[in-house]
Amino acid sequence: ALVCSTYLGGSANDGASGIALDVSGNVYVMGGTDSSDFPTTSGAFQTTAHGGGDDFLSKLAFTGPWTAANLSGPSGNDGWYLGAVTVTLVATPGSSPVSATFYSVDGGPYVGYGGPFSISSDGVHQLMFYSVDTAGDEETPHRQTIKIDATKPVSHVAALPATATSPNFSVQWSGTDATSGLANYTIYVSDNGGPF
Repeated sequence: ALVCSTYLGGSANDGASGIALDVSGNVYVMGGTDSSDFPTTSGAFQTTAHGGGDDFLSKLAFTGPWTAANLSGPSGNDGWYLGAVTVTLVATPGSSPVSATFYSVDGGPYVGYGGPFSISSDGVHQLMFYSVDTAGDEETPHRQTIKIDATKPVSHVAALPATATSPNFSVQWSGTDATSGLANYTIYVSDNGGPF
């Protein structure tokens, strides 16, 4: 999910060639620049351009808190979980300590986060969460979609007549899945108690 965005560069040709994230949520961007006005801050290793092909390494630091949601549960296909999902929210402080973290499930009211919690009902759930620090900086809420389908699909075979006047007959099959839908199906046939 997009956490934040910004512009970085000067008035000439600038290009990023690498990006990294540290454990505190700071972003490091490296690349090259032809700009004489590439932005620098006091204390930088080099604050003036040499012209034509300078390299740069920029650190973009969060001033407010940054929160991530770690999800665990039995995994299925295409982002679906096959059972209850445990949500753990991890708040990383910016320039001030984190004072509180809040979350909301499926549009409900925000509640204070006190530890891991579980979402177990089948369906597509929307989790919203954010943190606040002691300076009053409030993070823009993050959205996380959680898809759960713990109920197995159901197959149905229409009843056959007890006797038939012909050796040829039709078998009608149907299948349903209330949450994620059917991806495919396989039909097995056994003749007079033989192997499928």
